[in-house]
Amino acid sequence: MDLLEIANEIKSINDYCCEEYQTDGEVLIARITRLNVYLARSGEMQALTQYYYDVKLGEEAEIIEEKHPKIAPMKLKNLLAGKVARENKILKYCERTNRAIVHQLDAIRSQLSYLKVERVSGKYAEYTK
Repeated sequence: MDLLEIANEIKSINDYCCEEYQTDGEVLIARITRLNVYLARSGEMQALTQYYYDVKLGEEAEIIEEKHPKIAPMKLKNLLAGKVARENKILKYCERTNRAIVHQLDAIRSQLSYLKVERVSGKYAEYTK
């Protein structure tokens, strides 16, 4: 999987996370199932993007240091940041999408707990009439 494929897939996952959804119990359970798959995929894509980032950073550092052996460390850092900007952007997008999934899973679990309490309260109210 190359960087473009990762960027496209992580975008589709992020788009799914941004969709509004109903708070029906069955919908929430289906969403949790899908988000769990996306959580695993986003973690895999994050690791792969980190690998591409590290490889490119190393390659670019070697090239710059060969051409300019006495380059100042801060200048080298800034040049390298520009050389790996694309990889860094996709890496950050993977990280943020992964965190969004985790937060959404937590929120859905809270919504399911609320529905459970409502259901139990409703049955209790029916029983006490």
